[in-house]
Amino acid sequence: MSALAPASLDSNVLALRLRELAGEERNVQVDFLLHLDEFDRRRAFVAAGHASLWAYCLEALHLREGAAGRRIQAMRVLRRFPNLEAPLRDGRLCLSTVALLGQVLTEENVGDLLARAAFRTRAEVEHLVASIQARTAPRAGLRKLAERAPAAVSAPLQLPEAERAETATAPGPAKPTLDSPLDTGPLPAPPPTFVKPKRRAETLAVSESHWSLRVTLDRACKEDLETLRSLLSHKVPDGDLAAVLHEAIRCAIEKHGKRKGAVGPSARRRTRPRARRSMRRSRRRRGPRSRR
Repeated sequence: MSALAPASLDSNVLALRLRELAGEERNVQVDFLLHLDEFDRRRAFVAAGHASLWAYCLEALHLREGAAGRRIQAMRVLRRFPNLEAPLRDGRLCLSTVALLGQVLTEENVGDLLARAAFRTRAEVEHLVASIQARTAPRAGLRKLAERAPAAVSAPLQLPEAERAETATAPGPAKPTLDSPLDTGPLPAPPPTFVKPKRRAETLAVSESHWSLRVTLDRACKEDLETLRSLLSHKVPDGDLAAVLHEAIRCAIEKHGKRKGAVGPSARRRTRPRARRSMRRSRRRRGPRSRR
């Protein structure tokens, strides 16, 4: 029996079908991990002619590097903690979060961490892992990215001596004359333009209360940051970039937060006494109101 086309389904039925398919997809993923585990235990990839399980996933299963890495990592964590199978099937965990938890899971904390990581995003689980096992934060500072070398131009193809002789003696195309029609054939396509992908900014938790920020700046932004660091030398004598960025963020919130309604209650409370004092001064200047 063929499945109904999605366009023919009612919205409620479509939502129900999506939930069913999501559950089926998770079950297939867990079954894949269990089969991959047994395949690895037998080292069957050697009999299949591959040097490693990684090579088998790439060459035989045609998985991409990221997909193969996530599945192999999750499979090895599941091998150590078989009770993670149920959370993977019901969606409490996914391949990425299982691989992250594998760094800190023990027999003693597996139940607690499973409850804390259930249905959490990758970033939230990264923070949870960093709160248990702090990472070494990268050294603060500005680093210049290496310039990409331009694409090498291939050398002209060298023909063998015999072919060059034939080409030299072969009659060339007739030169156009005033009476001959112009060639109206299609022009050659221009060479493709390669755009360098933009590196995405990211924050990585390194401990329970600290994150590492990685962002790419252009020259103008870098110069503005250096200028701000100099202007704040009285407040941030050591030029700590984290402190400089925090001060810039606070100033931006104070400037733009009122217009957007994003200033917190504490900031509003600080402004109220000042407003009351200004109202009292204005009343004293006007004097007491006259009674009728």
